[in-house]
Amino acid sequence: MTVSHPTETRAPVAKAVKVLSIMQPWAWLIVNGHKDIENRDWRCHIRGLPLSSTATAQRRTDRA
Repeated sequence: MTVSHPTETRAPVAKAVKVLSIMQPWAWLIVNGHKDIENRDWRCHIRGLPLSSTATAQRRTDRA
């Protein structure tokens, strides 16, 4: 005898995404097309469009 179960409704599984946190003023420069190059000295093998998050704190040297 086969027992029939109702079809379960599952929430879609979220894909993992990479997020890059960028401090001001660089975030503004990137979004507005004025900064299109990254000057880090380490390689990154991640490709594609990342999400970006603007940091809320300023560096100590940027404060008045």
